[in-house]
Amino acid sequence: MRRIPAIVWGVLSFFLISGGVLIGAQFVSEAWIIRFDRAGILLGYALSCLSIGVAAYAWAKRAAIRRWFQQKSYEDAFEPVKPQNVKGVVIPVSRREQPEWILRHLRPEKAVLLYTSKTIKVAKELYDAFQNEIEILPEVLNSPEKAQPPIEVPFNPEAAFEAAKRFIQRLEAEGLKKHEIYVDTTGGTVPMSIGCFMAAEKAGVSSIYVIGMQQGKIKDPVDSKQGKPIFISNHSEAYSHSDA
Repeated sequence: MRRIPAIVWGVLSFFLISGGVLIGAQFVSEAWIIRFDRAGILLGYALSCLSIGVAAYAWAKRAAIRRWFQQKSYEDAFEPVKPQNVKGVVIPVSRREQPEWILRHLRPEKAVLLYTSKTIKVAKELYDAFQNEIEILPEVLNSPEKAQPPIEVPFNPEAAFEAAKRFIQRLEAEGLKKHEIYVDTTGGTVPMSIGCFMAAEKAGVSSIYVIGMQQGKIKDPVDSKQGKPIFISNHSEAYSHSDA
C-alpha cells in the first residue's frame, strides 16, 4: 500500500482545522467575539510597547551588541603554524630553550625579545647567538646594561601589553605586514602571556603557542621535532590578501 505524502497530510490538516474554526465561530456569541477583538487590540498594544522598549534598549547598548556580533570565533585555534609565513615574531623570554627553538626553526627575519631584569641574561645569550642571522630587537641587547628591560614587572599584564603593542607597531613601521607578524604566548609569566595575547588581538596579528614535545617542554632546541607551533588566534589569512 502506497504511503500518503506528508505534504498531502499537511494540506488536509490545514483545511480540517480551518473548517473547524469556521464552524465553531457560528456558535460563538457576539459578546465573546467583542471580547476576543478587544483582547487582540490590547495584545497588539502590549507588543508595540515591548517592541519600542527593546528598540530603545538596543540603541542604548548598541556598542556592546556590536562587539558581541563582531567577536572572534577562533576557528583556527590549535591549527599548525607554517614557518615560511613568519617574518616577524614577538617572544616573551623565560627559559632559553623555547625562544631559541622559535628562532632556529621558524626562522623569522626580525625577532623581538621581551625580557625582564631576571631574564636579561637569557635574552643577551640569544642576541649573541643569532644577531648575524636574524635582526634582534631591542637593539640595546648589544649593551643591555645601559637600558631598562622592555618589561619591568613580569606579573603585570598591562606592562606586557604595552611592550608587545609598541614592538608590533615597530615591526609594521619597518615594513612587515600584519599577516607576517606573530606573537608568541609560550614563555614568560602567565600575566606576560595574557598581555602579549591581548596586544596581538588589539593589533590584528596572529598569536601562537609552542607545544613542547618532551613532557611539555623543549629540552633540545636544535631538534625541530621537540616543538610544535600552533595558532591561538589566526589573523594571517584575513590579512594576507588585503595587505598585499
